[in-house]
Amino acid sequence: KIAALFASVDLARQQKMILQSVSLIIENLDQLDSVFNGESANRIISLHKLMGIDDKLVTLWQDSFIETVAEFDNAFDSLTANA
Repeated sequence: KIAALFASVDLARQQKMILQSVSLIIENLDQLDSVFNGESANRIISLHKLMGIDDKLVTLWQDSFIETVAEFDNAFDSLTANA
């Protein structure tokens, strides 16, 4: 199912958007509520729902993201994992 969702996606563009999102989150750690409840976040959520990305896939993405960060970031620890 995931492969089908991304079959026609420009993966280089997708990677750039993910990196921009991570940077935005890091730069705004003190105001995450406004980041996640803002117009851009709501637009992304709506687009993903239209694409058929459900809560199960979001959870899978989150888990995969955390595992990747843990593997490549030497500063990753249990405090980070539970944040």
